[in-house]
Amino acid sequence: MVQENADYGVRVDVMRPRRRKDSGGWLGQLPAMEITPPCEVHFALPDLPEDAHFDFAVAVLSRNYRAPGTVHFEFELDGRLASTAKLSSSRELEMDARKWHPDSFALSGARELVIRTRYEGEEAEPTRAAISGLRIVAPSQVPRMRPSTEKPNAVLVVVDTLRADRLHSYGNERDVSPNLDRLADEGTLFELAYTTAPWTVPSTTAILTSLQPLHHATGVNTANYLSEPLDTLAEAFQEAGLTTAAFSCNPLVSGGRNFAQGFEYYFDYRWKRGEKIEADIKAWLDQNCDRRFFL
Repeated sequence: MVQENADYGVRVDVMRPRRRKDSGGWLGQLPAMEITPPCEVHFALPDLPEDAHFDFAVAVLSRNYRAPGTVHFEFELDGRLASTAKLSSSRELEMDARKWHPDSFALSGARELVIRTRYEGEEAEPTRAAISGLRIVAPSQVPRMRPSTEKPNAVLVVVDTLRADRLHSYGNERDVSPNLDRLADEGTLFELAYTTAPWTVPSTTAILTSLQPLHHATGVNTANYLSEPLDTLAEAFQEAGLTTAAFSCNPLVSGGRNFAQGFEYYFDYRWKRGEKIEADIKAWLDQNCDRRFFL
C-alpha cells in the first residue's frame, strides 16, 4: 500500500453500494477492499500463463452519492495502463446504477499489478469506493464427454421454500404436482429429508458443496458469498468432462454471490417465474445435446 485516504484507509470488510435490504449479488453486500481516493495499492503477481486474466468489480459505497463527481479507477501492469473505470457519485444517479460493476482484463504474464483511485468533482468529504471479486483466472482445458446410456446427463432442480406437504407425492390431496409425482414414482422418493439451514443461501451452498453451514460459512457470515476455495458440485462435474450450466430465478442464488463458480454458463433472472425461462433452457439444451452435461 503506497497511498491511502487520510480518513478512510485501505481495509477489507463486507461492503455494499446501496442500502436496500433485498439487494443481492452485484446490487448487495460483498467482501471487498476499500480504496477510497486518493489511493494506490501494489500487488506482486505469481508466475502466470499468458492467457490468465484478472476479474474484479468496483463500486461507490452506500451513502456516498452526494455532490456531482466521478471516482476514477486505474489498473496498471508492469508500468503500463491496462484498464480504467469511472463511476458517478452524484445523488441524481438512478438506484439501479448504484451497484458493483464487474470487469476483466488480460494479465499477459505481468509481474506487478497497481490499482489507483482518484476523485474528480465538488465533494469536499471523501467519496468512499471499493473493489470486490479480486481474482486471477487461469483457464485449463478438459476434453468434453459425449452422453450415453451408461453415462447420462445430470439435472438438478432446486425449488426454494417449497414445503414437502404441498406436493401430491408427499400427501397433498390436490393433484398439483404431476411432473414431480411422476419423477417420484419412477425414481427414488426420500420420505425423510432435512434442510441444513432455514434460509436460501446457506442451504443452497450445502447442496452444491455437501458441507454443513458451519463448515462452508456462506450465509453464516455477513457476506452471503460462496467462498472461492470451496469445491462445488459444478466444478467436480466440469473437471470430469461435463459441460455445466445454471439458470437461476432467485437473486439470492446469483453469479454476484459467486454461485456461478464451476459453471461455464450461468444465467441470472431476478424473480422470474420458472415457466418464463423455459424457452432459454430448451435453447441451451438444443445447443448442447451432443455433450454430456450437468444442468
